[in-house]
Amino acid sequence: MNFELIKESGIERLPMWEMYGGPLWANTRWIVYGLAALVVAVFIYGIWQRVKAYRMGCKSEGALAPLGARINELVRYAFAQLKVLREQYPGIFHLFLFWGFVVLFIGTAITVLDEDIWRLLTGHKFIVNSVYVFVSFMLDLFGVLAVIGLGMAIFRRYVLKPKGLDNQREDATLLVWIFVILVTGYLTEAARISVVAQVKGPQSISYEAAGFLGYILYPAFKGEIWHKLLWSFHVLISLAFVASIPYTKGLHIFSTMASIFTHSLKPKGKIIEPIPDMMARMEAGEEVELGYKRIEQFTWREILQLDACTRCGRCQDQCPAFNTGKHLSPKEFIQATKQYWLTKWAAQRDANVELSAPPAEGAAAAPAADKNLLLKSEVAFVGDETAKGFVDSAVLWDCTNCMACMNACPVMIEHVPLITAMRRELAMEFDDTESACKSFFKNMDTNANPWGWNPGDRAKWAVEMGLPTVLDNPDYEYLLFIGCMGAFDPKAIKANKAFVKIMQAAGVNFAVLGEMEMCCGDSIRRLGNEASFQALVGMFKQTVQDCGLDPTFAGKKLVTTCPHGYNCLKHEYPDFGFKWQVVHHTELMAQILKSGKLKLKGGNGHTAVLHDSCFLSRYNDVADEPRACLAAAGLKVVETERNRDRTFCCGGGGGRVWLEEHLDEAQGIFRINNVRSDEIIKTNADFIVTACPLCGMMFDEAFKRPTMEKAMEGKKVVDVAELLADALVEEKTN
Repeated sequence: MNFELIKESGIERLPMWEMYGGPLWANTRWIVYGLAALVVAVFIYGIWQRVKAYRMGCKSEGALAPLGARINELVRYAFAQLKVLREQYPGIFHLFLFWGFVVLFIGTAITVLDEDIWRLLTGHKFIVNSVYVFVSFMLDLFGVLAVIGLGMAIFRRYVLKPKGLDNQREDATLLVWIFVILVTGYLTEAARISVVAQVKGPQSISYEAAGFLGYILYPAFKGEIWHKLLWSFHVLISLAFVASIPYTKGLHIFSTMASIFTHSLKPKGKIIEPIPDMMARMEAGEEVELGYKRIEQFTWREILQLDACTRCGRCQDQCPAFNTGKHLSPKEFIQATKQYWLTKWAAQRDANVELSAPPAEGAAAAPAADKNLLLKSEVAFVGDETAKGFVDSAVLWDCTNCMACMNACPVMIEHVPLITAMRRELAMEFDDTESACKSFFKNMDTNANPWGWNPGDRAKWAVEMGLPTVLDNPDYEYLLFIGCMGAFDPKAIKANKAFVKIMQAAGVNFAVLGEMEMCCGDSIRRLGNEASFQALVGMFKQTVQDCGLDPTFAGKKLVTTCPHGYNCLKHEYPDFGFKWQVVHHTELMAQILKSGKLKLKGGNGHTAVLHDSCFLSRYNDVADEPRACLAAAGLKVVETERNRDRTFCCGGGGGRVWLEEHLDEAQGIFRINNVRSDEIIKTNADFIVTACPLCGMMFDEAFKRPTMEKAMEGKKVVDVAELLADALVEEKTN
């Protein structure tokens, strides 16, 4: 031991190679740096192998730009952990762990900088005196936070055991490894302080109290042997951990940040991308890839997202399908797809190794056919019983596209686009759809509406009301897009008529398309039939053009009462040349109210509960406007437990409204609309309010159950527009 050097040292931390003599300890600096170089090489190799695995996917346009916006996302969701903190308990412990390790890493880095670069250049260190005291305190503080966070994580995972978590060996291994690194770090520091106190005397090391945990523990250690053993073990296990990161769950430290950095920055409502020029290419005889059935069809960004999934279960906790006993778990869907990718990557890697090796004598020339398939439907399609599929079609069809999974995911994994891409294969190539879906497709292809009813009746009620068409009133300000539900469903017709009454009372200059209007195609697209959707859009454009109108609707405004049509027309139609500005009827009504153009009766003493439509509140952040309309109508708004962007789906999105939903309550399988209606009825509101015709239809069915009869006495299911229209002061006529 270098007694003189330790005794003469100031308020600073001496490195091991200065504290101890002898050939071994005097050269520990070079031994550690040699091991560190090896660790860095192993780490870089592992990362490069992972990057090669991501590159099995195709190009992802715009995944790295714009840089400023992506850095902002990284700061908000990786460093500030805003999404993680939505759940208080796991959010707090994850924040403690994350920032504990960040600060400890920074502390290690500046120590190396101080001792081996700054001192070499200037002849002195900068982590001395008050700087040393501050650094010691901060490292101990954030280290303690990391230990607390780790304890909370262990308690939650192995004592509380929330159903969203599935404990695997890799989880326990990572937690134990982190625990050992943290604890040995503190014990090493305590043993070092003990050695310094032995040389300087306890009364001379009061400055070490800044590193409070080590200072508290140092009396427990006697002799330099403890410092040497603990330091050696801590360094070796820490270096081993760094080397292991690309090969273990520790990789999520980087993969999650990469997923956040590269996630789509497009509007949430535009998560479904079209197949470019699909109809023209098919008519030209070109073979068009319809959806996802091979890993090469994924983008590298989507593969990265698969790898970023930590199985936290937040998506599953929010999923209406999973929470009503269906096949779909968003977490397990991502994990199954990830397993397919890893299996394909292992096969490709092994094939590359075999190709690089000299062929064995008598080896077969042709490689064996790949029997790992993404979709289980393809296994039946190819007729090979030895083939293995990873994703069941029932899982894909259960999705309502509510986007609750994506809204909950702290690392920005995009489940819905992947499900839609796989549905395209089921619908257009493998014909793996239920009978109700086939009937829906047929009705849409023949009559451009879900029921297959006479399209000539689409404008019937609008004609009866004498509403002007775009041909009658070419200078309209707003184009009222009535939609399929608004054209044929009695309840939706009533809501549309109420909305028309409000526009007329406010003097809004509007028109309808009349017989030119067709289904927007939202449901058929989300059920995977992209060909029929694009054909429908093309037919609509041609019809409008044949009538002498601008098929792009440039400079025009469109309003609709259906959130599904609203989202589709606003975010997806522009891909096909449409340039209109789209608003939802609650947005326009809120705008009219602000202008003061409506005379309203005022308070009526009734209460109303609003069910937030997923396609309004989650996809388009429209939540305040319908509430403003209800308040203006004189109603007191009460809330369900799950509201706004955390609303619980009605079960009708993603085309599910046209399919059968299986019910077996004895087996824990419930209808989504029934579960949501049970939640809504607990508010005991006089009016159950929707701003979506599909929600209205789903709840109309749910609230008519015999078990709801008594609870629904004196209550009504209505659209926002109906209540606002009822609150209008009727103008007296002479």
